[in-house]
Amino acid sequence: MDSQTVAWIVVNLIGSVCVNLGQNVMKMGHNKRAALECLDSERPNIKRIREWQVGVVIFLAGGIANFVSFGYAPQSLLSALGSVQFVSNVVFASVVLKERVTVRTIGATACIVAGCVLLVVFTGSSSETLTVPVLMSYYSSPAYIAYLVAMLFVATGFFSLYRHGKRLSARGEARQHWDRLLPVSYALFCAPLGTQSVLFSKSVSVLLRTTLAGESQLGYWFTYVSLIAFVVTITFWVTRLNKSLKLFTAIVIVPTMQIGWTIFSILSGGIYFHEFEDYDSLETAMFVLGVVVIMARRGSSS
Repeated sequence: MDSQTVAWIVVNLIGSVCVNLGQNVMKMGHNKRAALECLDSERPNIKRIREWQVGVVIFLAGGIANFVSFGYAPQSLLSALGSVQFVSNVVFASVVLKERVTVRTIGATACIVAGCVLLVVFTGSSSETLTVPVLMSYYSSPAYIAYLVAMLFVATGFFSLYRHGKRLSARGEARQHWDRLLPVSYALFCAPLGTQSVLFSKSVSVLLRTTLAGESQLGYWFTYVSLIAFVVTITFWVTRLNKSLKLFTAIVIVPTMQIGWTIFSILSGGIYFHEFEDYDSLETAMFVLGVVVIMARRGSSS
């Protein structure tokens, strides 16, 4: 892995930590609003709470760093490394929000560190520039079309499950069961759609990089459609994330949302950009092992 790719990986990691810090500060704003001793209708809009405003700024700063970094390293790799937020979330949820962190949760973060090391050491790098015709041709890939169809089924299915569980929980039916399942179904409804922002982000970033290299991509309609699609999908994700922070505790929903985000970002990037095709047998095995080790964190901490 060349030094330039490593540098952009560091930028992405810093951005991911900032995104997570922003989420926790936003949650602090929600907690502050909920703690006000008045009727809910009399509480100020969350957008007027200073902590929430600061959290949004930090979140956006981290998002910009991630946006730029995706133009210089594989989406599947950077998405997996975004799991560093699991580690930072343990710290921020404890220090910023004063939420209880169990010994199992602390010990489970070792899985993330080990998984990230495997990914960085064994995964190859790809920093090629791409053009609009190439990106457009990727949409005709049977594998990516199949992924999009499956993604829509997953999002629709978990949205229906979330709505059903929310109604039953409100009536007190199997409340404890649904209290555990609702965050998962919410995350798996949001993540397939929200992670399209990563794909469009990388597309725009790569096209800008190609343009700066002397081959302008600004004359294609696809460039602007990708930019608009990025704005729409990232707005959807941030909106749903903000709502999730209001509905669930940060130490539960942030890792759950991040797992969904990581899985679908890896799949969409690997399939759409054909990144998996660049891996040899060892890199493929270590990549899968690294992701499995990282994902095992959720099981060991729940």
